[in-house]
Amino acid sequence: MRKWEKLLLVSVGVIGALSTAAETKKVVRADGTTATTSASVEFIGGLSLVQVPNFDFGFNAPDYDTSHGFQLLDEASDSTDSDGMGRSLVVRNDGGMNKWQVTASYSTFTNKLADSSNTLPADTYMKWSIDKDQMQKIKTDNSNDTWESTDIISDDTSSGIIRQGETKQVFSSVGSKGAEAGTYRISFNPKTSAEFYIGPNYQKKGQFVAPVTWTLSASPTTNK
Repeated sequence: MRKWEKLLLVSVGVIGALSTAAETKKVVRADGTTATTSASVEFIGGLSLVQVPNFDFGFNAPDYDTSHGFQLLDEASDSTDSDGMGRSLVVRNDGGMNKWQVTASYSTFTNKLADSSNTLPADTYMKWSIDKDQMQKIKTDNSNDTWESTDIISDDTSSGIIRQGETKQVFSSVGSKGAEAGTYRISFNPKTSAEFYIGPNYQKKGQFVAPVTWTLSASPTTNK
């Protein structure tokens, strides 16, 4: 499991499969009354997490207005990313999966420059604000091509709230359309896409970092 660290540390759980079958001869010469041949099959593609976003909520003075949270530090754009994907949660489906979903969870925020006991309280949460046009499919398989809105995927954040210690389904295919091959994403490029909420009495000095775990799972299509 790979990890990246920003204000939030992000780790990725990936589910995918690829087997490689060597090219075989058409026949095996037999000599006697028994012989052994081989049967082989090769699968390509599968389902994978391509990338997951870091959430950096910036450097802030204490804010005692509880009607809003702390927004992401800055805007992001596809042009600033070499793969043309920006600050996005991206899933690639090469086909054959009837239903797939991504869950997310984050654990304790720990002061990066202090001992591990210097933490934020458990009642923090993130709120995501995702518009339909931020749920997209890439038009072609070229990573630098453009994105378009799609109804194949769904934002499942349940009112946009993700609380510390909870595992939430946050992204999924819609019905049988999940079997359609393609690269899909939720774009978090707008700085308003995510906010971090913490009570004013707990906004203590320090840079706090929490690991976020993203897990992709799927169900294969079935033939009836």
